[in-house]
Amino acid sequence: MIETSILATALAIQPAFFEVTDNGHADSDEYINNINILRQAQMPYELLLEERQNFIGRGSDFKTYYTPYQTKDQAIAIGCLSNSLREKAARVIGLEDPRFQPDYDPNNPSNTEKFDANFLLAKKNIASKPVSFWLKAFDNAGVPVGAVKFVEELFEDPQVLANDNVVTLQHEKAGEVKMFGPILKMSETPLKAQFASPALGQHTNELLSLLGYSDDQIETFKKDHVTE
Repeated sequence: MIETSILATALAIQPAFFEVTDNGHADSDEYINNINILRQAQMPYELLLEERQNFIGRGSDFKTYYTPYQTKDQAIAIGCLSNSLREKAARVIGLEDPRFQPDYDPNNPSNTEKFDANFLLAKKNIASKPVSFWLKAFDNAGVPVGAVKFVEELFEDPQVLANDNVVTLQHEKAGEVKMFGPILKMSETPLKAQFASPALGQHTNELLSLLGYSDDQIETFKKDHVTE
């Protein structure tokens, strides 16, 4: 389970491919400019896709920085959706990524072999040290990372508890149950978990009434086993 702060950011700001600099300009300026030039020149859509792939990465060069890894004692997951984050992750892992070299040529076919080798090296390096080492190293470098955990561990996770994400609700059949509440915190329109998941048929009458069915029709549906 990646820490909920990372997940919340992903849900709230899904287009996380572009990192904004201190001056308010995005890394993607050149990429967007190239896309607009291609569009104005009425180039085929395939060329636009090629330009996008060159920007976001492809194959192992992308997967290396956005995937789970097995450490010496537990699994972790990293998520780098911009080149600046990938470069930070490469330094932490100990990779020499050709994309971050001054003479990098994205059209050089030999890059594929280097990317594949880097992915294998990343798995080897990360497997050599415990999860505590990597969590601290990536966190210090500003790289999104989290330990991979089971769902059953959710309600005891320190980050989940610190964010007050655990709620207790009343279920019609199971009684009092713990659930994961809204992950986003809104200052003006706060979210609130109001109901537990419904039991089978719990809201049938209410919903059918809203659709215009009479009480007699609803009762007939139940007798005929159309609804619960």
